[in-house]
Amino acid sequence: MWELNYKYVDIKKKLIKLDFVLKRQAKWSHEIWVKDETIIVLPNHGSKTISKWVIKSIIRKLWLTYDEFRKL
Repeated sequence: MWELNYKYVDIKKKLIKLDFVLKRQAKWSHEIWVKDETIIVLPNHGSKTISKWVIKSIIRKLWLTYDEFRKL
């Protein structure tokens, strides 16, 4: 089973490793991260754990498997 206990900082570090750039702050506490044609909307809720559905969506948009994402 997938262990999806990621916080904003964890995913932010992974996006930076993948050469994503913070494009802009979206409404409320969301950020737009961009690399080439791929756009990721990342919720920034501080130390709260991000929803497993949001994490799965991000992994799909990155065209990675869960194991590849976890090892970043």
